[in-house]
Amino acid sequence: MLTAKTRDYNNKDLGMLITVAIIIESAITNKAFLLTKRFTSADPVFQDIKIQIDTAIQTYLSIDNAKQLREANQAH
Repeated sequence: MLTAKTRDYNNKDLGMLITVAIIIESAITNKAFLLTKRFTSADPVFQDIKIQIDTAIQTYLSIDNAKQLREANQAH
């Protein structure tokens, strides 16, 4: 039996994944600064999260152009 998963947000899955992906892109851009501020994770942590987000978008939402969606949203 499948159970329904609850969400901690009131938005659509795609919107949330794209929002998080944009935040991760910013974190990657500012990685050097962020890692100096008591950040205990290893260096590739942001890249690993980005890969997981892209995989989720491609696998569960059947969208292959996650990068293009993020870039389009960042432009607006």
